Amino acid sequence: MKPTFDELLDTVDEFDISEQELLVDILNKKIISEHRKQIEMDVEVGMIDYQNNNVSRGNREKLKKEILS
Repeated sequence: MKPTFDELLDTVDEFDISEQELLVDILNKKIISEHRKQIEMDVEVGMIDYQNNNVSRGNREKLKKEILS
């Protein structure tokens, strides 16, 4: 069974400070990796949309008009 978040925090509290720092470092790297994967997916979708002419050009004012109309 998967531990609850509180149980996980209690377990981490039992770690010494160097283990906690290592865990934070590992988690930060995992988060960065997940963000990179999401960016890669967004870019891939954007490239496909661009290739299929599913994009439009304009500026902030043009976009604002389209949204508000």
